[in-house]
Amino acid sequence: MMFRLLGASRTLARRVPMAALMPAAASVGKARTFGAMALTRRVPAPVMCPSVQHQRGLCGVTVDMTCRVYSCKVADDAMAHQLDLLMDDFLEHIENHETFAEGPGTFGGASRLVCKSEWDYKFIVKFSDIDTLKLFMAHVQPELKEDFLPRIEALIGGKVHEQNFVYDDI
Repeated sequence: MMFRLLGASRTLARRVPMAALMPAAASVGKARTFGAMALTRRVPAPVMCPSVQHQRGLCGVTVDMTCRVYSCKVADDAMAHQLDLLMDDFLEHIENHETFAEGPGTFGGASRLVCKSEWDYKFIVKFSDIDTLKLFMAHVQPELKEDFLPRIEALIGGKVHEQNFVYDDI
């Protein structure tokens, strides 16, 4: 009979038969035996909460809110301020676009990040779900790329990096 020591220390430990701890140890996999102790590792099956089963998953990441992130470098505070003013027009164009007047999803607002030591500038446009992001990419993004990105790139003297993300407020 194989035993496993239970308890916080050896003096308080009690010997319990392995069969009592893991009645299906043979079905889990081969147990490696070291002296009188058997060590096995059980890996539980992933469990999805019923409340999130309806949401789309991507490799274990639940896709709920989504966002489009525009990243670039600015030279200083003055340029960041000028870019803020341009992004206000950018955001107003998105808010007033006919795509978001009615439909299943909603435009979820925006956030701006500026790192004053590296002068990184990020503008985050949030959406209620992945379908709304797809609508944005199909109908609004081409207009923004044509009207706003050349003005932004002229201001910063460089390129704007664009990327889509799953977005969660934690």
